[in-house]
Amino acid sequence: MPTIEVRGLSKWFAAGEAPHSDWRFWLAGRRACGQIPALREIDFAVEAGELVGVVGANGAGKTTLLRVLATLLLPDAGEVTIGGLDVVEHAAEVRRRIGLMLPEDAGFAPRLSLRSNLEFYGALSGRYVGRPDIYYALDAVGLAERADELYAGLGTGHRRRLSLARALLGDPRILLLDEPARSVDSEFAERIADVVRHAAHSRGAAVLLVSHDRDEIRNLCDRSLLLHEGRLLHATTVRKPAAAAPSAVGG
Repeated sequence: MPTIEVRGLSKWFAAGEAPHSDWRFWLAGRRACGQIPALREIDFAVEAGELVGVVGANGAGKTTLLRVLATLLLPDAGEVTIGGLDVVEHAAEVRRRIGLMLPEDAGFAPRLSLRSNLEFYGALSGRYVGRPDIYYALDAVGLAERADELYAGLGTGHRRRLSLARALLGDPRILLLDEPARSVDSEFAERIADVVRHAAHSRGAAVLLVSHDRDEIRNLCDRSLLLHEGRLLHATTVRKPAAAAPSAVGG
């Protein structure tokens, strides 16, 4: 069974209502009228150890897809399973199994250190996370030496790095990553690519990575999915050979 499996997934939003993860919207469900389709009968699967990219223009449905998989939005039709668990019926357990990185870098406490932020998230996630797990995640993104600094002192690029560290925490078997290289310099974008490859090809995670940059997806991912106006237009099937584990994120 694939680690991530999506069958006939559709999602609508009320006209004029932007998708977001607020719990009130999550509970609101489907509106009776004035609906705009965000996802239309999407089908795909991601196996363990596979790195799959999702590419498309703004508004194509990429982030909506990731939010449904992460249990932040309810699907209106179709079925989604993560690790064999339905994302609606077993939402809490699904959240414990995934590492999630969204564009807004939300959920960090400005007055806590980087280490304390990750400790707090580990406790909330329901996964056991010890100090070695935290330092592994921080080291993977080049922040181990700043573990005791306050989150409030980080610039935008470093906040993105910490978001990736949070997604990696506890070595999850499923990674859902939205624009992980956004707002970081080109040198560190290469390091992020190595970290993501390592998670999939060496640690066996199923990785779904969202980007608007086709070159990034082409160079990084084993295969790709092209979304356009909520429809899956094309899926590549040729898999690249697995890359060797980078020494920077060994273990």
